[in-house]
Amino acid sequence: APPVFPVDAFKPLVLTLQGLAALATGCILVWVMRRQSERTERLMLPMENTPTRYGHVARWLHWSIAILILALVPMGLFMTMMPEDVWYRDAYYVVHKSLGLVVLLLALVRLLWRGLVPYTPLAMHLGPWERAGAHTAHTLLYVLIFAFPLSGFALSTSTGNASHFFFWDTPLLWAENETLTNVSALMHKLILPYLFYLVIGAHVLGALKHQFLDKQADSFRRMVS
Repeated sequence: APPVFPVDAFKPLVLTLQGLAALATGCILVWVMRRQSERTERLMLPMENTPTRYGHVARWLHWSIAILILALVPMGLFMTMMPEDVWYRDAYYVVHKSLGLVVLLLALVRLLWRGLVPYTPLAMHLGPWERAGAHTAHTLLYVLIFAFPLSGFALSTSTGNASHFFFWDTPLLWAENETLTNVSALMHKLILPYLFYLVIGAHVLGALKHQFLDKQADSFRRMVS
């Protein structure tokens, strides 16, 4: 497809890097799974959060949203590169939009759960700048979780066409609006993806720092073990 923004020329490279990162991550997860299968002890987690660990509900919401967004971002990049005459283009769009609305629904549930159940506080060993950085990263992640599907929904419907949630058409909440289309396209296709790369990169590097440099395994186990 012809480029819309100047940075569109880098999209094949970005997709390639994401594919390599996904392959490396998959290999690491297979290794971790093998190591975990050799363990005999069993971790009993409650549904609610504890002062040191997140419970089952928070973990399911966290990883479900994370996996969906990590899949939707490269899907979105591929969509913008896809020629209009590709036979599976319409179905691909429906899947992308539907999963985006699933993320929005899960994010609402997560926000509700966070308000009902006390969340696990940050680890005690963190310094002031690390606490500030963690709060900033978590806030930006929440912003991205909501901004991605909302801007995508606005982009889909501001042209006067209904969006999709699997087999159902979503209602039109506003009239056709060219300004809203341009703003939502800029946010959804350019600003939010690259902001996501920065924030998720900092989030992952922070988790790895606590695990391998600080030797604070409990920080990693709060959401992973």
